[in-house]
Amino acid sequence: LAVDGADRVDEDLNMLKGLGGAFVREHFVSSVSPKVLYIMDKTKRTKFIYEKEGVLPVEVLPFEHEYVIKWLEEEVRDYIVSIKKRGYRSDNGNIIVDLVFKPMKSKEEWDEFISKIIAFPTILGTGYFRVFDKYTAIIAYENKIEIIDGAYILEEYD
Repeated sequence: LAVDGADRVDEDLNMLKGLGGAFVREHFVSSVSPKVLYIMDKTKRTKFIYEKEGVLPVEVLPFEHEYVIKWLEEEVRDYIVSIKKRGYRSDNGNIIVDLVFKPMKSKEEWDEFISKIIAFPTILGTGYFRVFDKYTAIIAYENKIEIIDGAYILEEYD
């Protein structure tokens, strides 16, 4: 069992993670763990992760990273508000670039955005975690908790 948090989670259990800079390692841990439990508060819950502006961290190899940043600025310019290189590196010693993305209207638009990003060879990963059946999220509200398991709301407890 792996236990972690998330920066944003939607009703289908898609997540944005990585504002702490370890998201590529977190992808590995979640892929090899038989079950992953994410715990967060209500401020992280949204209907769709792409429906409002947000930050998508991207991990890039240091080699020619300035070129990659310029490529990203051009390739995804229609989807982003800004792009910024962080002042620190990932747990793997790589460059982290934050893409502040615009609100999007559909999952198809979001998927196109993500596909463009991960197409570049020296981009190692993003903070976008797609839903897997082995994920469970526990979201705390003032007077209840919500449990989402494998993209289905199981129960709410008062």
